[in-house]
Amino acid sequence: MVADRFAMFCVARLADAFVATTVAVLGIVAGFVPAVTPRGAQAQGMMEVPAAVHVPLFLKVLSFDRQLRARAANEVLVVVAYQGGNGPTVRLKDEVLRLIAAERIGIAGLPLRALAVDLDRESLAETLRATGAAALYVPPLRGLDLSAVIAAARAARVTTFSAVPAGVASGLAVGVRLQGDRPRLLVNVAAARLEGADFSAELLKLAVLVP
Repeated sequence: MVADRFAMFCVARLADAFVATTVAVLGIVAGFVPAVTPRGAQAQGMMEVPAAVHVPLFLKVLSFDRQLRARAANEVLVVVAYQGGNGPTVRLKDEVLRLIAAERIGIAGLPLRALAVDLDRESLAETLRATGAAALYVPPLRGLDLSAVIAAARAARVTTFSAVPAGVASGLAVGVRLQGDRPRLLVNVAAARLEGADFSAELLKLAVLVP
């Protein structure tokens, strides 16, 4: 099977048992064939990979951040952004919160928790500063300036994740896209560093690096 061949290849390259476990997850993701959004989804600011696939992948990516423990004191807090006036993002927020709550192991030995923030009614910058968040999940936005979201995350040293591929090219740190029928991890290394993350070489070898 495709997933099996991919997982074997990854494990062969990464000797560390913890990393090998992570790569096995990536291998499963790479072999998964999700419901494909219409052509031109990237240009329209749409997700190409379902949350059930990309949320566990994003959480696993956090474990490759060598600065995570320096930024997350007692827990890994993921802020999940949404727009109260945008129904699809409300439903996506609910699904992402459910998926994060289902992760029982935590990340890098720290407990995992999620918090939702309504970008239509709350200050993202204040929320990130006040909570000490480690990561920010950014949904497909409508009528909001993405650069303001990016600026708030960088000021608070919070790693950004988005399932909208175009967001990574615009300055978000981590994303995912479809390549053929396979999800591929995207990493904007420069953006990640500006947000305080330092991803290991093992992860970057498995990702598509976005300039």
